[in-house]
Amino acid sequence: MKLPQDGKVNNITNILFPTSRAYMHLKFAEAQTECYVCLELNETYSEHGCLGPLGQLQSAVSGLNRGLAGSEDDLRKADAAAKELEDAGGLVDLSNDLDKLQGRWKLIYSSAFSSRTLGGSRPGPPIGRLLPITLGQVFQRIDILSKDFDNIVDLQLGTPWPIPPIEVTATLAHKFELIGSSKVKITFEKTTVKATGNLSQLPPLEIPRIPDNFRPPSNTGSGEFEVTYVDSDTRITRGDRAELRVFVIA
Repeated sequence: MKLPQDGKVNNITNILFPTSRAYMHLKFAEAQTECYVCLELNETYSEHGCLGPLGQLQSAVSGLNRGLAGSEDDLRKADAAAKELEDAGGLVDLSNDLDKLQGRWKLIYSSAFSSRTLGGSRPGPPIGRLLPITLGQVFQRIDILSKDFDNIVDLQLGTPWPIPPIEVTATLAHKFELIGSSKVKITFEKTTVKATGNLSQLPPLEIPRIPDNFRPPSNTGSGEFEVTYVDSDTRITRGDRAELRVFVIA
């Protein structure tokens, strides 16, 4: 970014819109305005909004209800914005930096949710059609030491009136391994369903993995995805069925 001659650099600070990256605070006397420049991605934030690949991606996926409300045009815009950020971030190499995956990540967008099923790009129960299922928050919990990789989904199950809806949290437990520099393979182990809300006192229900001999050929119990962008706050993955996912640290 080229500064005007009267541009004054105040200081480097950590601010929280939209992330906790380091930003340079700039004031311009002539324009009587100020902005924040991201030192990592050359992005600018001001009262006029954000400019740059990260801000463009956040803008593209906001209001899409994680992709459930996205049209074909919305999906194209989100994919284009993700590619801009991937290009800006460069190639991902997790072979010596696996700790970047560590933590609890919140899903803010999935291109596969436009299918309106819980399976995304895979077969799954429909949302709001045959079954009265409301999708809540979706998280990924990754532990690089134990190699645990859990997909955590909050669901609300519709019930006949006057019974209130049943709220549950489903945890799909996996183990993961890094293949090459940026590809992650996950292997399914079990599903645990725990009631929340008014029924939180009930014990969790554990559903074990189907034995391989009884598993359909199309359901191998494993999957792969590529980490195409990652920093301390944001992660982009592209799955083995061309599914684009965007996560933020929770």
